[in-house]
Amino acid sequence: MNRIEPVRSFSGEKVRNIRISANLTQLAFAAVLGVSKKAVEAWECGRNTPSGSACRLLS
Repeated sequence: MNRIEPVRSFSGEKVRNIRISANLTQLAFAAVLGVSKKAVEAWECGRNTPSGSACRLLS
């Protein structure tokens, strides 16, 4: 039987590491995730955290 895993959380450092490993700028990374560049900036500096749907994409 298939099981849906719980949504993981991502720290700013982890988001930044994922973006860098994908060799993307903040603007390009934001476009891939369907969010604003400001959202990516906020995640990376720890002002905010990705939502559930963004976390699924980051996984």
